[in-house]
Amino acid sequence: MSRKTRATSFPELGRTNEEFRTVRASSKHFYWVSSEEVNPNHLFDPERRNKTIAPAMVQARFSEGNQITIYEMGFKQLSIWLGRNTVDFGKPVNVTIKNRGNPWRKELTPKISVLLEDLYERGDRQRPFYQRIDCTNLDGQVKFSAQ
Repeated sequence: MSRKTRATSFPELGRTNEEFRTVRASSKHFYWVSSEEVNPNHLFDPERRNKTIAPAMVQARFSEGNQITIYEMGFKQLSIWLGRNTVDFGKPVNVTIKNRGNPWRKELTPKISVLLEDLYERGDRQRPFYQRIDCTNLDGQVKFSAQ
């Protein structure tokens, strides 16, 4: 196993009609996108068994020029985790959440606090994340913040 290595992060998270979906609150990490809050209307509830549930969905992509585009439905909060081979930290990062207002643009630097938090949570030493962008209040106007 010492000769085995993990693949680098995927530049595209889900494709058309192949996005990541969940109806469980415990499913909160999808490669480099995570969420702490899912809208309760998109979660499985045993008392609403006969009703149809539309699962929460996320699809994301890295593009040339530090462009990050996210399509989502059913999340109240999303976190975008940035590591090596995802963005160029020397240039501004552009984040667009489709149908949720204006894009966000900011120049980011790697943070040791984000690296240590990621190591504590996931324990993955081969694919660390160096920066995190939080997107909150996805029902209306989106508010962004970087760690």
